[in-house]
Amino acid sequence: MKKLEITKINKYQYELKDDNRVYHFNMEFFNVQEEIKVGDFIYMSEKLLREENTLLSFDQLDSTYGRKIKDADDNDLIILVVDNKKIYLKRVYG
Repeated sequence: MKKLEITKINKYQYELKDDNRVYHFNMEFFNVQEEIKVGDFIYMSEKLLREENTLLSFDQLDSTYGRKIKDADDNDLIILVVDNKKIYLKRVYG
C-alpha cells in the first residue's frame, strides 16, 4: 500500500500526494463518523491508484456491498488515517 496525503478536498474531489506524484480522485465515504480533512492520510493499493479520475466509493468492512475482504493485501482495502486513528474501509461498487 502506498501512503498518500490528502492535500485538497472540494466536495467529492480529492487531491492526494505521495513523494513523487499528485493524484486526483472523486471519492465518497459511507459510514465514516470522523471528518476527513486536508493533512489526513490514505493508504491505497497501486491498483486503485491506476484508476485516477474515476469515482471511488468506500464503506465499512462489514458492509453488505462490495467484495468480502479476506486479507490485508486485498486491492479493494484502504486505510484512512484521521487524527492518528486508523479506519479500515473497502471499496463498494454500484
